[in-house]
Amino acid sequence: MEIGEGTTIGPYVIIEDGAVLGEDNELNAYSYIFGSVRMGSRNRLMRGASLGGEPQSWEYKGEPTRLIVGSDNWFGENLTIHRGTVDTGETVVGDHNFLMAYIHVGHDCRLGDNIVMANDSKLGGHAVIMDGVNLGAGVGVHQRVRVGRLVLAAALARVIRDAMPFTVVRKDDTLFGINRLGIRRSTYPIKETAPLEAAYQMFCVRRKPPAEFISWLKEQPPNPFLGEWIAFLTEPTKRGFARGRVPTRRHASGEEDGG
Repeated sequence: MEIGEGTTIGPYVIIEDGAVLGEDNELNAYSYIFGSVRMGSRNRLMRGASLGGEPQSWEYKGEPTRLIVGSDNWFGENLTIHRGTVDTGETVVGDHNFLMAYIHVGHDCRLGDNIVMANDSKLGGHAVIMDGVNLGAGVGVHQRVRVGRLVLAAALARVIRDAMPFTVVRKDDTLFGINRLGIRRSTYPIKETAPLEAAYQMFCVRRKPPAEFISWLKEQPPNPFLGEWIAFLTEPTKRGFARGRVPTRRHASGEEDGG
């Protein structure tokens, strides 16, 4: 066990042998650090937070795997983050993330930086959450789903397919436009979003096939948003891509279909 200088340890905290913690971490009452944890500095664990527990996977047979945590993260009350399985060997959490109460991060997940997960949101195993994502309260992310940079998921959303960067996910796992507020708050140039809006209409509303759409993207002038979309679309997907809601059609009888 290694505990960095300046780390404070509250009452009834358990740190297992083998854990490695950097400097100036704050471990509040009843928090639990398993021996699988490798943690940076200036992280804050609220009451009852648990890091590095055994993965909830039938395939896991007690192999030595890890949870890698960066620096300057805030972990809320009764949060759980599980270590990896032999599939990847580790779960990874980056820097400057704000994970509120009753969060669960499953085995083999990959979290980037500056992520917000509101109370009671959950990640299934192998989920990938990219930089700047904001998951509202009660959001559930399906296993092996990728959530792109600066995505905003509405409270109680079910994210069961890959969410394109810079988009908004509504409760029924469909997209609901561009996350303009998130872009304005970021370092991305808001004045260059017009090509992104056009791309969103083509792929997410009119549902152009991915291969055809990627070819179109590559023909466009250089743009930071479209560049991220090309990278996201060309990486392997296990779940397919979320799109916009199919427009509702009203029949002569007055009944509606679509969704």
